[in-house]
Amino acid sequence: MEALPSCNSDWSENNITADIKQTPLEENGKNTPKSILKRSLDADWSRYVPRKLKEPMSKKLKETIPTALGAIKEAYYKLKVEYLKGELEELKRREEREMRENKRREDEHTKKNLLLDLDRKLQANK
Repeated sequence: MEALPSCNSDWSENNITADIKQTPLEENGKNTPKSILKRSLDADWSRYVPRKLKEPMSKKLKETIPTALGAIKEAYYKLKVEYLKGELEELKRREEREMRENKRREDEHTKKNLLLDLDRKLQANK
């Protein structure tokens, strides 16, 4: 490693480039400007993820996604069943209400007919 120039020394072009070349960016060729540019332009980001991280994540996802989908389907079906139960109860109540209403109308109609028959008989007896 070249010694850094003192304050009194001349800063030549060679000294500046020597300082730049010794920066930690170029150690082991990992973070060279060229490699940084290549990584930023490369669309396949997953190849930069270490293999140790890929495998457990994929295993976890393989286990988690079907479990989550199963839970979502189960919740959906439970809600659907509850909704259909509510609809069925509503239909039963509506049918009972209609039956009561029809019976009430029928009873009123028979009452009117009986009253009319009695009134005719009374008119005929007079």
